[in-house]
Amino acid sequence: MRKPVQRHPPEWHSNVAVERLPHGRPRIIRQTLTPCSSIWPSIAGSVVAWTQEGTCPGHLGSDVILYNLKTSKTVEITHNHGSSEAVTNGKYVAWEQGPAGSGRFDYGAIMLRNLKSGKVNPISRRPVDKSDPHCAKGRNSIETCADWPVISDDVAAWMDAGQLDIVARDLRTGTE
Repeated sequence: MRKPVQRHPPEWHSNVAVERLPHGRPRIIRQTLTPCSSIWPSIAGSVVAWTQEGTCPGHLGSDVILYNLKTSKTVEITHNHGSSEAVTNGKYVAWEQGPAGSGRFDYGAIMLRNLKSGKVNPISRRPVDKSDPHCAKGRNSIETCADWPVISDDVAAWMDAGQLDIVARDLRTGTE
């Protein structure tokens, strides 16, 4: 009689790779295995930013990771396991910050890190509408209901999920 074959769920790799265009070879700068994944890569200048989420070594949730192409150094810039949707313009990194254990499907505050100074500030400042069923949880330390940040040279924008508005902030003047 044959022994039953033990089956394991398939493992898959999640990679963040860079390639010098038009003819460079791909270079993997981060590789994770299920149930941890590296997603949402963003690149500008020598900076690559992405979200690492899932059940990763030492935690459950999502955090923002940076990689410097010049120095080949990787830095986890958030440690609360509730950060997602990282984007960069090479000078700044913006991301959505929710409570610990939250991920990209939860709303939060949009945070901005100046890569030169290391200073981090919230840039989404509209208060949560407690009557909105999507935002009424009030779980965020910074009470905003923002999602989907994008960033250009001098402007950061995001969706105000409570009002379904697009909000833009001039990074030089701070005006909305």
